[in-house]
Amino acid sequence: AQLTKNNKLKLTTPIFETMARFAALIALCLAASASAFTPVFNRAQSTVVMSAEQSSRRGFVQTVGAFGAMVGASSAALADGAQSMSTRQRSKGIYGARIVALDQAVAAGDFAAVEEQKNAFVLFVSGGFTTPSGKVIAKELKADYANIFAAVSNKDQAALKSSYAEFVKKADIRPLYDEKTKAYTQGYSTEYDWKAYTPKGTIYQR
Repeated sequence: AQLTKNNKLKLTTPIFETMARFAALIALCLAASASAFTPVFNRAQSTVVMSAEQSSRRGFVQTVGAFGAMVGASSAALADGAQSMSTRQRSKGIYGARIVALDQAVAAGDFAAVEEQKNAFVLFVSGGFTTPSGKVIAKELKADYANIFAAVSNKDQAALKSSYAEFVKKADIRPLYDEKTKAYTQGYSTEYDWKAYTPKGTIYQR
């Protein structure tokens, strides 16, 4: 019986050794397969990273381009805003008031007073008549302006009166409020209104 048991052990041992060798062979094959696939995986990852970097760069360039376009559009809007209806009204209101206030000086032949407001005429025309139709009027006003200051230079009171009256008429400059109208007029409602710091900046009080 003891002999039979030992014979069985001798027969079983080679089987275990063969299985162990087979298992080791399978493990080597799996390791080799894994190592064979690893470089392919790395190359694919590198390609993805490069593609992502290129995409990121393209996105950056596109963003910068869009930002530049917005800045350009903003600049154009600001440039257009320099000739808006609001700025035209401001120029006509502020400088027109200074021009029409010269009526008594013109009537009295006060050439020095008219000379002092020379810039008011220039700014009134350049800022208040920027539309296509306004530029036509501005051309005529420039001619009247030249006549006004030619009269001032020559001390010609009659020429000053006629050229001044012609300028005011063509420019459609309205007289300022008289005392009665001023007392019952609300000229502005906020300090940001251009009328706030001019004679037209009246506040109605009960």
